[in-house]
Amino acid sequence: TTGLFAARSFKQGDVIGKYDGEIVGRFSTRDQAMASPEARRLLNRGADKLVTLRPPKGSGVLLVDGSTSGPPYLSLCNDPRGTRLRTNCDLTPSGYLKVTATRVPAFDFNKADNTSSELRFSYGDDFWAFHELHGKSEDYPIEVD
Repeated sequence: TTGLFAARSFKQGDVIGKYDGEIVGRFSTRDQAMASPEARRLLNRGADKLVTLRPPKGSGVLLVDGSTSGPPYLSLCNDPRGTRLRTNCDLTPSGYLKVTATRVPAFDFNKADNTSSELRFSYGDDFWAFHELHGKSEDYPIEVD
């Protein structure tokens, strides 16, 4: 399992960075982006780091594949769904990861438990709905190379 941990302490309202990756396409709406052949191809191959973001200029949305991202590797953030943990960040519509918790402490190599240093945001219901269906019908096949 992967995750992203704070290298330094953050406080509520701090911006950690911008979600990055390959721009798969530009679409009029989020629904069009997620229904596009490009998104279907990636999703059927197991892509789990696709997000739609508002472009800095213009209208519509960008479909971004975070699996190709670089620092600060925001695509490694986990969704705490199904755990006792809570979100401590939010991904803004334009793709910035912003701290929503009062404080996120820096990872401490001398501590046994650093869960409070893990950066977490909600992936949203659409993400989980698709992944619950993935591989269970011909409409949502898993493609293997």
